[in-house]
Amino acid sequence: YSMRADSILLDTLHFVVEQQDSVLRFNGKVRNNRHNPQIIFNAETTGRLMTDGAMARLYLHDEKNRLAIDLATRARFVEDGLRFTFHPSQPVLAYQTYNLNKDAHVLWHDDGKISGDMSLLTDEGMGLVFRAAPDEMQQQDMHLEFREVDLARITGVLPYVPHISGVLNGNLFASQLIGEPLRADGTLKFRDLAYEESPMGKDIEVALEFEPQDERVYKLVGTLRRNGEFVSTVGGDYNSETGSVDVETILYRFPAEMVNGFVPDHLAGMRGFMEGRFHIDGSTDSPLINGTLKTDSVYLYSDMYAIDLRLADQSMEIKDSRLSLRNVTLLSEKNDKMTLNGTLDFSDLERIMMNISLRANNFQVFDKPRNSKTLLYGKAYVNANATVSGLLDELKMRGTVNLLGTSDMTYVLKDSPLTVEDRLSDLVTFVDFSDTILVAREVIRKEISGVDATLTLQIDEGAKVSCDLSNNRESYVDLIGGGTLTLRYTPEGKMLLTGRYTINSGEMKYALPVIPLKTFTLGSGSYVEFTGDVMNPRLNISATERTRASVSNGEGAGARTVDFNVGVLITNTMNDMGLEFTIDAPEDMTVQNELASVSKETKGKLAVTMLATGLYMMENNSTGGMTMGSALNSFLQSEISSIAGNALQSIDVSFGMEDGTSRDGRTTTDYSFRFAKRLWGNRVSIIIGGKVSSGSHVDNGSFIDDISLEYRLDNSGTRYVRLFHEKNFDSLLDGEVLETGAGVVLRKKMTRLGELFIFKNSTQRDRINQMRERRREEAGEGRQGERRGRLQEQQRQRANQLLEKADQEQEVLNEKRERKEN
Repeated sequence: YSMRADSILLDTLHFVVEQQDSVLRFNGKVRNNRHNPQIIFNAETTGRLMTDGAMARLYLHDEKNRLAIDLATRARFVEDGLRFTFHPSQPVLAYQTYNLNKDAHVLWHDDGKISGDMSLLTDEGMGLVFRAAPDEMQQQDMHLEFREVDLARITGVLPYVPHISGVLNGNLFASQLIGEPLRADGTLKFRDLAYEESPMGKDIEVALEFEPQDERVYKLVGTLRRNGEFVSTVGGDYNSETGSVDVETILYRFPAEMVNGFVPDHLAGMRGFMEGRFHIDGSTDSPLINGTLKTDSVYLYSDMYAIDLRLADQSMEIKDSRLSLRNVTLLSEKNDKMTLNGTLDFSDLERIMMNISLRANNFQVFDKPRNSKTLLYGKAYVNANATVSGLLDELKMRGTVNLLGTSDMTYVLKDSPLTVEDRLSDLVTFVDFSDTILVAREVIRKEISGVDATLTLQIDEGAKVSCDLSNNRESYVDLIGGGTLTLRYTPEGKMLLTGRYTINSGEMKYALPVIPLKTFTLGSGSYVEFTGDVMNPRLNISATERTRASVSNGEGAGARTVDFNVGVLITNTMNDMGLEFTIDAPEDMTVQNELASVSKETKGKLAVTMLATGLYMMENNSTGGMTMGSALNSFLQSEISSIAGNALQSIDVSFGMEDGTSRDGRTTTDYSFRFAKRLWGNRVSIIIGGKVSSGSHVDNGSFIDDISLEYRLDNSGTRYVRLFHEKNFDSLLDGEVLETGAGVVLRKKMTRLGELFIFKNSTQRDRINQMRERRREEAGEGRQGERRGRLQEQQRQRANQLLEKADQEQEVLNEKRERKEN
């Protein structure tokens, strides 16, 4: 039960063997039930072994219990060999019924000759035909013909077989005169061929020829044509005695897209053309390859992650099965450069070695608008410096990736775990009560191997990172902030993340349970801190929304409208989240004092009620009772604001409408607007907001309340110049205050105030960076002979010793500085 082999998961395997006199009967079943995440099927084979031969029959049913395969064969000893016959007369293959010719058989003679006559065709003539008729002069004379074979039908019913679609026609011939070697040739033609739903070509033709030169050496010739044009040829010799080859392979504008089907899940692809000439010689176990590979308009792309990079047209050398990468350049759409250096050593196919360095400066990874296919959109700029080395299945990755402040990227959360719709998921829980006692046995443990990666991700303070929580973008999170994160991926497959991401500004639009869709402003200084577990960070996030509600002026004194800041405070870890609802009235001292006098639980209830209904439900608030009129009014205002906001979403303008009551009891209607726009790669930020109130008694004066113009001086987002005119309520005693002015904002992480004015690294750190740079350069040159490799290893060891000594000296200096400060 439940056997796993590599990536294959089988639910049930059942095999029974029993003997009856001289007959041995067997029955085998392999089943995957409806809970299997890969494929559902039911395969069964029955048969028996007898003194004069054997027979077996195979049945295969799909997930709907439809018969997909029904085929039987019998092998029987005859006077001059072993004779195979096939049953039934109308077998089923890939849901189709085929017709077998009368007396369909294949006979394997005692002297090695093969004869036979079998045609397996549908009523329309699709299928295959096999005929073999050697005579006194011939040892072998075989012909296999394919007629309009639908590959998609066949691969679609076979479990764990790659999906191949297209139509196959072709002929294969093999002949051998008595006393001479075997020769073979043939042609296979594919129409609309696709591998794993990736098109290979409209018309693919493969021609092969295997011809003896003498008793030991055979001539090999092969050609590949795509859409009527030659794209590759292979020619050379094969020595059957030594098992060695001497082959020349040529690529003529070989389409790079033909390899896309072999990329898992279509995460990435290639397009363009490749040309080259390769000489392959040596044994088939470890052949040596020499030649050159040229690229012509080759692009690396990923529709899912909005990546489209061009590989610069250049030639790469392969010498003794080592591919040398020397300043191989990847270009972005803006012609930014990412450089690769190093080697790929595949001289030993069981121990393929890689030693590659990657560098990029202000590199545009992508700049794409939003569409239905991508998980990422917007634009992203990075500085990257990384190395990848080691065996192909034990790679070590080290480096730094810096997401620059000019980035403005959004991630689309396709399968959002943040949902409140399924409230009955835990109503019924099924538990497996099967015996979990394991029988003691010898356990053979396989040595753990895999990728060992350590990457430092530096996010500049000015980078804008967003996440769409729904496809229609009604729910989203927009963040501007930065931090330093360290990603560690261990060979055991465990992913660890450490560091802190601090939010400078942002907003979140989301619907909580019972609470309708709200737009929360994230507080500056909120952060997400990772301490190892990627899925369980520590949170410290505050989010508030400005809400207006009616508050009583006293018994019989009418009511007035007060602005509230209502929101949530999220603390603790993701798995043990602390959620606290908050409410404040920064513009009204009376209400603020009233809120300060109640308990935290009461404030939480008031906040939830206001978010859900838009009403202030304090006990002594005579106007805040839940009435049909007030609830309907609150609902209509929220719907009108939502409709207006959605209609103007594409032009960065939002409108709102709210009814209110002034202190003298008069009813007013406030129409608010807000325009926000970022220009020139988020370097310039413009915000204009205001409010107009209706009514003859209202003096609007200047209807613009807030104007802000902010300019970022650097790409990292640490220095800003700001002009502003805004209305503030920072002090309840001062009341409404209008502020107009200019300012400079500096953001920098420091341990003491003096570091605010230090913009250069220390000499000690410069020496360390120089040594690290030298190590990367040495790693990028690759291995040029065993002696040079030993010398490089010695140099690396000396460099590591110097680095360790420098780090120790730096630690001593830090300790002295801390003692001095204390």
